[in-house]
Amino acid sequence: MKDNAATSCRETFADGLETVHMLNGTVRLDLFTLQARRNEEKPVPMVSERIIIPLQGFIQLYETLGKVVDKLVQDGVLNRKPQETNNWDIQK
Repeated sequence: MKDNAATSCRETFADGLETVHMLNGTVRLDLFTLQARRNEEKPVPMVSERIIIPLQGFIQLYETLGKVVDKLVQDGVLNRKPQETNNWDIQK
């Protein structure tokens, strides 16, 4: 990839991952942002963006993110703890 490609790409902020769907050989990642709502004590997660990626690309993403997490744990920046909940829907 050329150096100027990074300066022209769109950036999206997300507070987290809401759902993961696998459908017809693609993985769909729904990202959420936290939104303040009237009469709600805490911010509410609202889906704001969906990333659709082929299964092979998802596997590459998984492997790359695993390496990043391993490095952060090794450097003491992050402590591993079990995932408490998820909202993943695997459909074939």
